[in-house]
Amino acid sequence: MVVVPGEHVVRAGPTAPVVVGDDGSHVSRAAVHHAAGAAQRAGAEFRVVLVAEDVSPLVYAVAPVPEVELGEYTAAVLHRRGEGLLHELREHHPGLSIQLRFRRGSPAKVLSQESHGAGLLVVGSRGTGRVRDLLRGSTSAALVISSAVPVAVVHDPQVTDGKR
Repeated sequence: MVVVPGEHVVRAGPTAPVVVGDDGSHVSRAAVHHAAGAAQRAGAEFRVVLVAEDVSPLVYAVAPVPEVELGEYTAAVLHRRGEGLLHELREHHPGLSIQLRFRRGSPAKVLSQESHGAGLLVVGSRGTGRVRDLLRGSTSAALVISSAVPVAVVHDPQVTDGKR
């Protein structure tokens, strides 16, 4: 599904990148490959944003971990995931200009900021799960409602193919 806001939309191309958020889920991976294909067809820069969510105080109540350690661990996990993703993308989409960005914060806010000037923003329909969606709200829904650029929402390929 693609939602195009307003009348004055910039199309993805050499001056308007394709931006995608990755949370490590299989739905997110499908969104990344969909976005990579769109960027390749448009001759656009491809920007993959990996977001470390701010941790809820509830997490500290259950398992008190110093924030510094959690921050370093989260950064290491994100960078390792980013390296693997970059290798996979270069293998499947040779010649594509790929930029990885590592950010911290609310996925919807970060992706909204990263998409300024983009020609297309791509997200998965569900990523980290329904419980997180209930607590924080759906990232894809928030972006569809508020984005100033076209938003493509890629659905779970296992559900779409009838495997679930």
